[in-house]
Amino acid sequence: DILPIYLPERNGDIRHSLADVSKAEKLLAYQPAIKIEEGLRRTWDWFKRGE
Repeated sequence: DILPIYLPERNGDIRHSLADVSKAEKLLAYQPAIKIEEGLRRTWDWFKRGE
């Protein structure tokens, strides 16, 4: 488990985000191919490689 670290806002930060795929799930039968945990791990690995 990883705890979030909250820092002061920076210019350009998105202040409020309510990302929700439920409409796509309902109307398009969308199902994410990757669970959030795996996606975050892949993103972190990509970030560490400096890509």
